[in-house]
Amino acid sequence: MSLGHLTQFVTLAGTPPIRPSDIVIVPAWRRPEMFHVTLVKLLEAEAMAKAAGHPGVVYLLAIDRGYHPHTLHVARAFAELEAAERAAIMVWEHGYYGNSFSILNALRYAVMNMADACGAERIHVIEEDVWVRDDYFAWSNAAHAKFTDAFAVSGCRCHNDRPGFEPIVTPDDPEGWLDVHPGTCYRSDYYQSLGVSMKVETIRDHVLPHIVADYFEDPGTYCATRFPGSPWGSTRWEQDGLLNRIADSLNMRIVHPWAQRAAHAGYLGYNRPGDELPGETFAERVEFLQRADAAALNAMTDRKDIVLCDGRGYDPMIGEVIWDAGTPTKQRALWIEPKPNPYTITLEGGVRVAEK
Repeated sequence: MSLGHLTQFVTLAGTPPIRPSDIVIVPAWRRPEMFHVTLVKLLEAEAMAKAAGHPGVVYLLAIDRGYHPHTLHVARAFAELEAAERAAIMVWEHGYYGNSFSILNALRYAVMNMADACGAERIHVIEEDVWVRDDYFAWSNAAHAKFTDAFAVSGCRCHNDRPGFEPIVTPDDPEGWLDVHPGTCYRSDYYQSLGVSMKVETIRDHVLPHIVADYFEDPGTYCATRFPGSPWGSTRWEQDGLLNRIADSLNMRIVHPWAQRAAHAGYLGYNRPGDELPGETFAERVEFLQRADAAALNAMTDRKDIVLCDGRGYDPMIGEVIWDAGTPTKQRALWIEPKPNPYTITLEGGVRVAEK
């Protein structure tokens, strides 16, 4: 079987890319309404970041084979009207299962052909059904600056192992409303391509060597033979599983915020089947998504696991000490409440206990 190929590649002529920039890869497929809302939220987050001095981002819209026609329409409208001179669209044709081919080759293209031109230090992967909060870029930049040893930073909660302790109760907070400090982060060893970003050198040095024909032809065997010590064996072999094995082999972790800066909102897809969006027109379906809360979205799917951002407007302050979330392969460590809260939180029977 031959490798896939680009059927279309569009860059808009104009001024050189802004420097330095983050690169945002947006993989898209058959959810054009979700894609539209995702792009609008990215523009809102970018506007907030630029108001604080960030120069902005460059977009790479990676359209996978079998895409909905409206998906390409949304991409072209975004590139032509909203992000002129700093957006590219790639459309892939291939015969492989899932989104691995599109996402991994978009990462390769971003590193090899875009990063130096726009001075990028980080590359984000924001899938078409991941909605960022308006402080996403501010938080992500702060997290990368603080946790320089992270394999990746994800603005979403860890979907594999999210801590679920009871609220903190302290003398100053008898009802437990302070809960967790908004700057708190936690580490996990479960990589997910959800609102995630990595340093360019991490991708170049450790990910690109695995974007090869042998992986795409037989990903299960490739993962099992190249990472023989992985607890995943020959399972979970799509792109997120491959990157998870790479992170494990480097003994590097993924950093998440306690208060989500991005949310996996989608319920239509091969991993999350659900009902069709309500509305006769594209505009009506987009309007439904823009006003929908988590309850409305969860009502459309059997999975019932959608948790949207809370929108409380936390500043991107990052905690001094972070909690280590465990997966089935690693033990959990202690949680310590970040400064400036004067209380230390220890773990007793799975419940947070405040100690002065």
